[in-house]
Amino acid sequence: EIYGGSFTVEKRGVILAVQEGAGIVIPREGTFARNLTILVIDQTTGSAVSAGVNGSFWIETKFGWFEINLTTNETGQLVYSFDPDCNYNVGRITWIGGTRGDACYIDANATSSLNITGQLKNNLQLPEANSVYNVTQLIPIRFNITSDCADEGLIANATSFSIELRSPLDIFETCSPAYDEYNGWYNCTWNSTGKKEGYWDIRLNATKMPYYYFNSSLYENWFWLENINATSENATIFFFNYTLNKWQEVTQEIGWSSYFNYTIDIFDQEGDTITCLLYIKRNSTNTWEQIGSYTIPGVPGLPTQGTCWITYQGFSCSDIGINSFMWEIRNGEQANFYNTTPIELPILRESK
Repeated sequence: EIYGGSFTVEKRGVILAVQEGAGIVIPREGTFARNLTILVIDQTTGSAVSAGVNGSFWIETKFGWFEINLTTNETGQLVYSFDPDCNYNVGRITWIGGTRGDACYIDANATSSLNITGQLKNNLQLPEANSVYNVTQLIPIRFNITSDCADEGLIANATSFSIELRSPLDIFETCSPAYDEYNGWYNCTWNSTGKKEGYWDIRLNATKMPYYYFNSSLYENWFWLENINATSENATIFFFNYTLNKWQEVTQEIGWSSYFNYTIDIFDQEGDTITCLLYIKRNSTNTWEQIGSYTIPGVPGLPTQGTCWITYQGFSCSDIGINSFMWEIRNGEQANFYNTTPIELPILRESK
């Protein structure tokens, strides 16, 4: 006896287990793909489904959702290799994955999240490359912070930032105080008083965690700091007139046993300490010899002005004739050391 009837075959349910991608941190700049993995389990058998089950992933973007359709692999996993770019915001984003549109299994999804970290970019505006400043000048330093994605514009309110300078002696110092302009720009003013002549580097540091990675940008040989040289004038010789009990300028022949005072006037606008070295060339030897030095202490930032002087009473009768002298002027920067023009004095004669 035959009885008629019908029955319905329903799709099986699934259990979804997020295996990879929950709470991970992915750098946005560069290639740093990470797997988003969901294991699909047959709710009836308790085992992973076979390969070929249809599924999808949805990942939150700046503008909506990115969607990708795929199928399970041989171990029953839905796997998507995710490498974020500028379509994705920094910070926490939501992603969803699961079965969808399959002939044998119901539609189901699991929701998770991950974190995307961008990269800060430090962009120096001031000073301009190859600028030249004089020692004692106040030098403005200003930069802005952007990210690895141009559409995000300037990054305001950095968690921390600093401006450093590296001297020609490879020594770093911090420019302080540094100011946040609260619009993505940051600045400080560096006082160059008393600093070393030469090329200086600028290093910019910034962080804004947890959304962006720290950045340190070094701008090498960025500006030249010039130490203006000391000037000298009025190189003169005096002799002591015992009869008049005073110093008088040497303008004619004079006895070899006289007591001399060599002087030169000095000016340094930056406040360097100036050392004057005196050299003479005797008529008897015709070679230069140093016979003394004199130092005028300086205060950085205040002009150094004074007179170097050295007394001498060391000629002998063999030096009768034309003798010469010159000064070497030193302001602390070896590149600035210089000699004055030799002067043919004193012209010695027999002493009375």
